[in-house]
Amino acid sequence: MEDEEIKRRLIENNEMLTVLEHFQVAKVDYAKNIMRYTEIPKMKISHYLGILYDMGLLEKYTNTSIKRTDAKLKKSAEVHKHHTYYQMTNKAHYILKDLDAREYIKYVTPEDLKILKYKKARDEFSDSREKLVKMGLLTKKYELTEIGQQVLDLALRRQIKIPEN
Repeated sequence: MEDEEIKRRLIENNEMLTVLEHFQVAKVDYAKNIMRYTEIPKMKISHYLGILYDMGLLEKYTNTSIKRTDAKLKKSAEVHKHHTYYQMTNKAHYILKDLDAREYIKYVTPEDLKILKYKKARDEFSDSREKLVKMGLLTKKYELTEIGQQVLDLALRRQIKIPEN
């Protein structure tokens, strides 16, 4: 899968991106433990781990035991594996570095920008609003997230025409 397609899939699914970003902190982890830190249901996490693995962003951790130096969120110094553990690949590190407002803006329409800019528009366009929530540009309470604000600011700097409210 091409890097641009991978970026698009991550941008369009903020939960899957959150699972991948979790590995920046944890280094090595498994589904149930990821659930504890992200509050995403375990079934979804397992599904996302499979997708991320298939995309080449995660690899299975092959050692027979896990040391805390490898798995930053482990409580004990060393444990034997009882789950399928994953870790990020170098490709994933490079992809995550590239995911910023410049990447997100490629996948938003002028109507999406209108929803980001005007609170009143969030009530009118429920389909677009839900898309922006799934992308992580709006919270579940329809407030701008940090990346949502960055995308809106970039659109304004680039003088992208945003429809009036």
